[in-house]
Amino acid sequence: MSSPPAPLSSIPSSRPPAPPPWAAPPSASATAPGRKPSLPSASPASTVTLDLSSPAAREARSLMLAREPEPAHALQVTRLALRLFDLLAPVHLLKPADRTLLQCAALLHDTGWSLSPSGKAHHKHSADIIRAHSWQSLEPRETEIVAQAARYHRKKLPTTGHKPYARLEHAERQRLCRIAALLRIADALDRSHTANIRSLAAHIEPAAVTLRATSRTPAHEEEYGFLKKRDLFIAHFERAITLDVRSRPR
Repeated sequence: MSSPPAPLSSIPSSRPPAPPPWAAPPSASATAPGRKPSLPSASPASTVTLDLSSPAAREARSLMLAREPEPAHALQVTRLALRLFDLLAPVHLLKPADRTLLQCAALLHDTGWSLSPSGKAHHKHSADIIRAHSWQSLEPRETEIVAQAARYHRKKLPTTGHKPYARLEHAERQRLCRIAALLRIADALDRSHTANIRSLAAHIEPAAVTLRATSRTPAHEEEYGFLKKRDLFIAHFERAITLDVRSRPR
């Protein structure tokens, strides 16, 4: 079963809501030390396709704009995560509500850089920011899934040795692992922080998935990141997953 390639950006999003008064959004050119600068011309916020139909997505975007030092990367990862969710629906079997949770986690996965300019443990700081926010549109259990998905977008995989994960019920652990698996791959596909991936398609077989992507330039960093971060997908879904990227400059 194959899906046709689709561009990752095309539809202008609505103007983002004003950030809360306690934290002004960083400038578009601001980049935390140790992070690669995004290329605004490659993925400007005004052309990112987001699903803003839910209050939770709008609230997450507002929080992202207030706390994310590099919003262009967060937006590209979100776009990739939503594309993966749609492409791999026959594999992950998640519900539409989980797409919103994935979008929230993708938007906020790197907000921890605002508390850790060196990047150390920023995934854990992102989870703390999500938990500390007074959500108007997420239930406490949903907030915890979003927080842990952001926490597991890098480094170690979920384990019952981690107390927050151990406290989740079995069904919630399954839900979290599926969301986090998609987010890890989406983040890997923008490892260069340049919005290099232009389109994404998938071929699904009973025991394997092949992602087919096009890029603006050779995607060596994305390919390397994918090999590192496909681990949770393989472990949870018990399927191989590979990436085929073709460079197609404009």
